[in-house]
Amino acid sequence: MSRMSSVYLEIDEFEITDVTRHYYADGKAHFKFNRNTRNTRIYIHLKSKEDQRMKLIYKDENGTLQVDSHLALTSITCKDGVITVNMER
Repeated sequence: MSRMSSVYLEIDEFEITDVTRHYYADGKAHFKFNRNTRNTRIYIHLKSKEDQRMKLIYKDENGTLQVDSHLALTSITCKDGVITVNMER
């Protein structure tokens, strides 16, 4: 069953702001966020972590804080000021 996360996302102790799209279901996470001064540092950090396991903290559809530490960062891109991140088990 699919779950949509709320806007709160955190990876490797970096809270991600300006989230525009967020999805977590079936062991896959996908989200987009606007590139800004703070998020540029996060982008650089994440770019160096591709194919590595990371801890994702998010709020589920009920607003409950959830943690998944079994996700690997499969791709991260930045186009037109929007950063896209894909993770999976």
